[in-house]
Amino acid sequence: MSLCGLVPLLVESGSNVDTSVASVVPAGKAFLPFSIKSDIDVSNRVKLSAFEANIPSICSPAPGSEFSYKTETAVQFKTSGPFGRTNDFQRIESTSCKVAAASSPASQLNASLTGDYWAVSCQVTPQTGAARQADYAYLPDARFYLPLYLKDEWQSTKISYSEFVYATP
Repeated sequence: MSLCGLVPLLVESGSNVDTSVASVVPAGKAFLPFSIKSDIDVSNRVKLSAFEANIPSICSPAPGSEFSYKTETAVQFKTSGPFGRTNDFQRIESTSCKVAAASSPASQLNASLTGDYWAVSCQVTPQTGAARQADYAYLPDARFYLPLYLKDEWQSTKISYSEFVYATP
């Protein structure tokens, strides 16, 4: 769940890692089968606990404008298994965004999109750790930010959209 596609309000994710390894070990002149099985569940929960912005509504930025906001989120990272544990911590981040002055046709993003969009580039600076970049297409008719490009110290991700379905009233 997010605020206009830009600010995560609540995120929950989970995965399971099954690492089964089979091998043989020497026992004199014979070899005996030996296996290790590890099944680990990983879950992550992020919940926004504080938000402040220098713009009346981040869901309605003006073309050519700059805005910033600060978030504080409660994060819980939990693992199971022999060395499982739960880590609870607070994450504080400051984000600065620039909105393009000129719009582009939304059909450039996907042929099924109508209207225009503004390119929005944001720099996210955490209280600890490296900064990251996030680029969006802001759709003013929907008042929604579509993520297009994300880059942090480990990877960069380019996002494309193969299909859009509009809700009808």
